[in-house]
Amino acid sequence: MKYKVGDIVTVRSDIKANDATIVEKMEKYKGKKVTIVKVEYGIYLISEDNGDWTWTDEMFEPTIAINKWKDLGGVTNDRFEISVGVNELYIFELLSNTPCVSSIIIKDKKVMLMWLNAFGFNVELEKKPTLTKREMEVVKALRVLGEKKIRRTYYNCLVAVNGTGRDNYTTPTIQTLFAFIEIDESLDLKELEKWEVE
Repeated sequence: MKYKVGDIVTVRSDIKANDATIVEKMEKYKGKKVTIVKVEYGIYLISEDNGDWTWTDEMFEPTIAINKWKDLGGVTNDRFEISVGVNELYIFELLSNTPCVSSIIIKDKKVMLMWLNAFGFNVELEKKPTLTKREMEVVKALRVLGEKKIRRTYYNCLVAVNGTGRDNYTTPTIQTLFAFIEIDESLDLKELEKWEVE
């Protein structure tokens, strides 16, 4: 499997309804970015269709997530390669070795993303992870109490871990926070304290 839960991918624009795996209702997602919410038995479920249809690797194109424009240097698709200059991006055509198809000055993020999309690059700027004000208060309180990590158990409970081998279950009001923590995922409280507050 190429992708994992939480990945944002783009549904290929050339998928067509057939008898086997693609139905007409799936066609409305062509060219759209979707979020994978479940991976099992060689198939994916996406949030945009509420998990109604099953999707496979061949139906998606990766979405390139970047923090800085320079991260795009050397990225290619079937036809083009991106090169990064001091203040601009260049698109080179791979097949004909044409030196420069297009260039744009790095200035307006929205225009840049539309421009890259026109050349078939599915690019998104990564959003910095954030916590709510309440979540940050809980993180700081747990750190004061000597806890090291927070994790979600198989039973969907949040547990504070202090490294002594004894887990401390959190209160029901805290259970509703930290929805981004997956089952069996453990996050370091020290790292969470560095996140931005929304």
